[in-house]
Amino acid sequence: LATESADSDATLTDLWHSIFKERLANEDFELAYMCLAEMQDARLRNSSVTDLITTMCERNKVEMLLSFNFVGFQDEVEAELSFKARTSNPLQRPVYSKIYYSWSIKRGDYRGAASTMYQRARILGLMEKPDNDARHLHLSVQLEAYALAINALCLLDPQEAWISLPISEDSGMVPEEWRETNFGIYGIDDEKSRDSEIIELSDMRKELELCRARRQLVVEKMSIRGFVEEPDFFISPMEVVRRYAQIGMYDEALYSAKVFEVDMSPIFSAMVDMCMVLSKEGPAASSEKESHWSGREMVVGWEGNKTQKAWRLLQESLDRHDTSSTGWQYRKNCLERIMDQDRTSTPPTWLTAFFQEREPEYLIRTCLRYQLTLAAIDYTILMIKKANQPFAQGSTVSVTQTHLPYALIDAVVLYIHLVPEIRGELKIVPFLSDDACECLSCLKFSQSNRTADPRDPDRIITTTTTTTFSMTRDMAKAMSQHFMDARLIENAIDKASNQFKDRSVYQITPKGLHVLERFISKNGVNADGLVKVFQTQPICMKLLHLERRASDDEIIISQQVVTALFRRFAGRGPNYIDEAASPETADPAVEYNKRAAGIPLTDVVERAPQLVGKGPLQTFKFCFLAVNALEWLCDFTSIVGRDEAAEMAAHFVRFGLITLLSDKRKSSDSAVIFTVRGTATGPNASGATQGEFRCTAKAIYRITEEGRKVARWTEPKSATGRDSPEPALRSLFREFLRGNFCEENLSFWLEVQEFKRKFLITSTAISNRAGPGGRAAPQHAAMEKHHESLIQMAFVIYNTYLAPSSHCELNIDHGLRNDLVAYLNEVMTESTGKAFQGRVDPDQAFTLNATQLQHIIRLYERIQLHVFRLMATDSVPKFIKTKRFLALRSWVEDYEANEGDNIIPSSSYNSPPIPPGLDEPEGEIGRTYMTFSAQANEKAAAAAKEKLQRQIRGET
Repeated sequence: LATESADSDATLTDLWHSIFKERLANEDFELAYMCLAEMQDARLRNSSVTDLITTMCERNKVEMLLSFNFVGFQDEVEAELSFKARTSNPLQRPVYSKIYYSWSIKRGDYRGAASTMYQRARILGLMEKPDNDARHLHLSVQLEAYALAINALCLLDPQEAWISLPISEDSGMVPEEWRETNFGIYGIDDEKSRDSEIIELSDMRKELELCRARRQLVVEKMSIRGFVEEPDFFISPMEVVRRYAQIGMYDEALYSAKVFEVDMSPIFSAMVDMCMVLSKEGPAASSEKESHWSGREMVVGWEGNKTQKAWRLLQESLDRHDTSSTGWQYRKNCLERIMDQDRTSTPPTWLTAFFQEREPEYLIRTCLRYQLTLAAIDYTILMIKKANQPFAQGSTVSVTQTHLPYALIDAVVLYIHLVPEIRGELKIVPFLSDDACECLSCLKFSQSNRTADPRDPDRIITTTTTTTFSMTRDMAKAMSQHFMDARLIENAIDKASNQFKDRSVYQITPKGLHVLERFISKNGVNADGLVKVFQTQPICMKLLHLERRASDDEIIISQQVVTALFRRFAGRGPNYIDEAASPETADPAVEYNKRAAGIPLTDVVERAPQLVGKGPLQTFKFCFLAVNALEWLCDFTSIVGRDEAAEMAAHFVRFGLITLLSDKRKSSDSAVIFTVRGTATGPNASGATQGEFRCTAKAIYRITEEGRKVARWTEPKSATGRDSPEPALRSLFREFLRGNFCEENLSFWLEVQEFKRKFLITSTAISNRAGPGGRAAPQHAAMEKHHESLIQMAFVIYNTYLAPSSHCELNIDHGLRNDLVAYLNEVMTESTGKAFQGRVDPDQAFTLNATQLQHIIRLYERIQLHVFRLMATDSVPKFIKTKRFLALRSWVEDYEANEGDNIIPSSSYNSPPIPPGLDEPEGEIGRTYMTFSAQANEKAAAAAKEKLQRQIRGET
């Protein structure tokens, strides 16, 4: 009656709004809905729509709400439901995201329904979770949201199965945080310039599987340990796969890896480990993770014992997931892991038969790499027999059918010659050219430096630098060729070869080992894998380095540099090598050490150069071949190619140190001639204008009288290849200290030096192979392991030399000992709660942090200085008067003189001007320095000591 008598639209609207509120309060929702249609004011109607939706949802009248058509204002209803779905707490009732989902499904808006549920899943993933029960609940609700979103998208055409979400703070989405905890697959390019992201059905399925896997792993961990930690709820897809594999849920791991499209190598590595354990311990072995795979219906139905079933499970898993598209990489990983763990065990026949059929070359190379020589021989014979089968059958054979890797067969022949059963032990550790190229294509190493914080000296800062080299195969081959030119590697079969060829066998040269050892020592690299190489192959003991110009990396040429290089080239005496020994029986290490004393010389009977063809024959001494000179310079100096070696040899000619004796090449033969020039000034002008060196096979040079003077040859005596006296001298000094009951002083000083070196810098070198089979240890774990080894080393030193009544207790100042004991007592009492008893148990050794360890090093340095002064003032003066020391000094009387050539002062020479094209700023002279190999010194120590003892016995 009131509505009929209303005198204006405004009054009528107010009346209907009053009726609406009264019906809404009485929960008469149908009449309230009818009132909305009569309201003419849009603002008042929108407000009423909000009140109606809120009240009906709170009163659990969702089904009735969805039955209303809302003709004329559906957009307002949808906007309100969408807003509430995005802004309301997804765990509190009413659940507006589900209401809006139902609203969208009923009206056929499947993409809108999927978008709503997907946003709900995201918000649940980013919400704070106060305890583990709440986190587990969130995973369950999140899983349901993903499933509903996927169901909605599946109702669309597959080409249209995607949603678009805005990238903004208002949307409740924070893509950066989401990527950190999930896949990182959204917003691939130029994220800041876009305002939306596209999520496809496949992406939702990945996230659904990740959520499901997280929940399942949480349940598994709860059943095993009874608790879970916060990171367990946010593990990455790769970590999901690893954890499944660790607890023996291999089927789940393989399925997740396939969905996530991640590497399956950790799964197959875990399966190989399980099979190897069962093979060693037998079927009686048991573990917690066994029930996950052995109880499967498929596995239970197989014949055989537990070990046989485990290998069959591995085989069938590889058949399903390792195909030609993966390059059989997972089978290769399994084979290499089996050989890594136990080279004496035979890989399963089905695995080796697979490679014999498809990739026999890989199988042979792998056996060679793991030094399974006999197996490599067997597989090579089978490969050759298979290639010969068409001939035996009398059928037509094409070239491709009978292709054989002859270089690889040559490598096997080399291994046959070096097999332990025949030769006792390997004399070289070769590698294949293909392996070198593959390694260079994906080389990476990380270096961690530990330094004190400038703002807080008691705090240690660790800085890790990772360098990655990535190059094509052609570039890798070119780099390997540079290594050959610099004499860092050589062909193991044909050492005269100067070209890096495909499918050939190579080894590291003595110079390469010297450079490698210097790099390892300088950077603290872990070189456990190279121990055998250093033990079995000769190493260059002394390497002369020539300073290079920073702008173009060219050697800085000056008379000082040329003189120092020539003295090393000529040696301290004429190096005449006895060639009576047969090349087949000669020891390569002995031959190399003879060459190290200087360029090998010989006497040549020839006519004088100015009387060729008509003069009498003469015997010329101190002669050598030009090609031998180039090889020697590349082998024993930092020269990196024959061009540089020829240039330096031409400077030898320029300064009158060597001269051409003869060159009997034919006129038709090609020749490479290097010529260097310089302006002639000063007293040496006659010999410094030009130098020419002929790089031909028949060119013979000899050392001149001027050269013999510069080389400091006092008399033409036979050079005997002297080595650094350091190893023999240290060994002799240690024996002297032992005789005087104070050997512990030297031992303590050396061990503290090594301890300080390891503390200051540590690095890890990894050569990862590309592809899914790459394995690399985590940097954090490596640093923790290194820190533990430092702590252990610190307390081994203490228990050995400083603990009361220790076997090698040092006699040190009372104040130094008290300071050390007081600090250890403070540290141990603080960390263990027990008083320090004078010695450190192994269980207590791992309680120190880096700062405490650094303080212990400072205390050790004080004691080290005390011991050093004690040896310098007491032991050394007595030692240098002994007969054995005087005999050793006589044996190496020229060693210090040779050392003096390392850096030549400019005041000692009248240098000619720098040759044309090498003009540099005033004052550039160039320097040389010598580096010594500790590994070679240690090898030489025993030989030098034995030789010294023979000399002493001969004198007495």
